[in-house]
Amino acid sequence: MAEDYRPPTLQTGERFLAIYAILYTLPFPIDRLPGPFIPIANAYARGVYAVESWVAKHIFDISAPLQFIYHPNGGGDTTTDFIRLFCILVAAAIGVAAWMLAAPRRSPPWLLPGLKTYLRYFLAFAMLMYGMGKVAPNGQFYFPRLDYLLRPLGDLGRSDLLPAFMGSSYLYTLFAGLGETTGGLLLVYRRTAPLGGLILIPILLNVVVMNTAYGWDVKVGSTHYLLIAVLLAAPLLQRLFQLVFTSQSALPVVVDAPIFGGWPRARLVLKAAFICWIGWLASAQVWRLPGQWGDASRTAFFGIWDVEAMEIDGRSLPPAMTESQRWRTVVFERNQRVIVRRMSDSLRSFQASVDTSARTIRLARRGDSTSIGSFGFAREADGRLALTGTLDSLPTRVTLRPSKRTFRLGACPVRVIVDRPC
Repeated sequence: MAEDYRPPTLQTGERFLAIYAILYTLPFPIDRLPGPFIPIANAYARGVYAVESWVAKHIFDISAPLQFIYHPNGGGDTTTDFIRLFCILVAAAIGVAAWMLAAPRRSPPWLLPGLKTYLRYFLAFAMLMYGMGKVAPNGQFYFPRLDYLLRPLGDLGRSDLLPAFMGSSYLYTLFAGLGETTGGLLLVYRRTAPLGGLILIPILLNVVVMNTAYGWDVKVGSTHYLLIAVLLAAPLLQRLFQLVFTSQSALPVVVDAPIFGGWPRARLVLKAAFICWIGWLASAQVWRLPGQWGDASRTAFFGIWDVEAMEIDGRSLPPAMTESQRWRTVVFERNQRVIVRRMSDSLRSFQASVDTSARTIRLARRGDSTSIGSFGFAREADGRLALTGTLDSLPTRVTLRPSKRTFRLGACPVRVIVDRPC
């Protein structure tokens, strides 16, 4: 392989970029492959976690256990993610220093083209997965939760507003998803990769700003996606700058030569396999997401119920604001969730287990399997639902009736009123 001399500063930057990018994106693509690759990816993730835990304990004096992340390249905003970024920066700096000492004037000509090829496939994978997730109805974003519809706007946090905003308009979500999908498809081909990066820059910039402004914990990942798009679109950005701000003429974009230039058939086979693989993963995701958030995920009695009567430990609780234990509204949500709104407007969220054959409802704390309530239920002829059992170790009886309230948001894409059509 011929050697290519570059100025030391440029060589240092390229080598640091290569080491940092590879460490950040690993174990991609192994973590997305089936079969024997899964244990390899898990072993890598646990090795990374061990290093992160040691650094957190001995350098940052963090005694609490870190969150384990099965896909370290997910790019969230947890303590684990920031510890990992610190480790990557230190490792990249050490790696560059060792590389410059071992080969100060040797820079493989394939380094930058090879890195860009790897990164464009990494970004293409991410954009196709996110894009297809938005294109699918009830995919990444879905119609706002029923308890969101009951809350005043001022009671919603910024992190609640973003999914409500995106999910309330499928047309806008579809538009965003098609943009990400188009950019991802263009990245698969060398000649269209700069255009794909250019298309993704404003899309990802908007994503970064929205994640930052609304407090979504994926700012690290979306920022890295944006930086990769800028790197891939650099040839076009340079020519656009010349065209707009200088009197120079914009020359055609020089496309990087393929790494495996002598094996065109092998490149075609690998590219076709990658496209099929991404298509299969995206299709599987599109198939799963509606099951997680769409109609298939609705609990029994899905909808909003008004509390008509409530007794605790033999005492009837009137619907007064002074009765802090008294329920006002019960929401049976998707994914076995039950949200209770009390007379004081405070909310209580449960994980529900509904057994329609045994006619029982078991309530547990969110994120905890400890049972704190168990009821038998009976449906009355007029549609009411009677719950009889215990809650917080006290005998409790609750009578619910389907709510008759309607909402102006959207075109009623979900049946928010039980046993009544939209």
